[in-house]
Amino acid sequence: MKKWFAIMVFTTFVTVGCSNETREVKPTSEAKQTEQAFSPTSTSAATNTVKEEEAPDPSEIVKKFYEAYIKKDYDTLPQYIEDKNLGMSAADFIKNLKESDFKNSADTKEYMISQIADYDDTHKYAKVLVKGKNANGDVSGENRIGLVLVNGEWKLDFVLLIEKSNLDKQITTENKVLTVTSVEQMKRMDGFNYVIQLKNNQTDNQVSVGWLNEATAELTTDKGNVTSKLSRATIKPNSNGSITIFFETQKAEANSLQINGLQITDSKNLPIQGKDPFSLVIPLK
Repeated sequence: MKKWFAIMVFTTFVTVGCSNETREVKPTSEAKQTEQAFSPTSTSAATNTVKEEEAPDPSEIVKKFYEAYIKKDYDTLPQYIEDKNLGMSAADFIKNLKESDFKNSADTKEYMISQIADYDDTHKYAKVLVKGKNANGDVSGENRIGLVLVNGEWKLDFVLLIEKSNLDKQITTENKVLTVTSVEQMKRMDGFNYVIQLKNNQTDNQVSVGWLNEATAELTTDKGNVTSKLSRATIKPNSNGSITIFFETQKAEANSLQINGLQITDSKNLPIQGKDPFSLVIPLK
């Protein structure tokens, strides 16, 4: 799982602006924002008991990282990174980043810190807008980076992980089509990530996610509800499959998760007459 985290955060960092994912997100009223002008050349998480006010301005570490990155001063970048949850050392993470930049002719030119939001005394997360070029031309997008207080200094956390837990769930839908075999919950500084393992109990028909109709997931928290559009997936007869979902939320406690728009299809992934879309509800408490 650590390796999966490393791949996920590395891809998120280097493929800025390429996602087609859409999300409906409740506004975060508690977030504090820090804005910086564009510079022309510019499994639980690590914790520490040092109070936040003893540490330097967290935006400074973000600026130091990006200014060195724009200059392609890769050798200095590992010092700014907390690698506890990366699944690899900070040096290896930067080595992979350097190689990817070279292969894709990636060249970051500008950055702007659009937000630094509080999570708790030792965790924050930043949204950084970037502009540059790669082999396909001009690119722009947003990177999300965690900040964790370690020994009185802010470090960058590219995983944003607060806590990971495996929920022991054995839930079958009312129509007996699907059974949930496990739920992995990752509480992040910017929301929740779920990996849901499912078993298709049918012997002949498939279960389609997002192919014939829009499939969504709704997370109920103590701060309200948030909805995420699901990526397309197919679970074959008498087989296992998984659904991965990310919800962007403010700091909250998750209560339940509902997946809507699941569809029974034939072997060619075509609709079956009389088989309406169905839902799956997963209690998280």
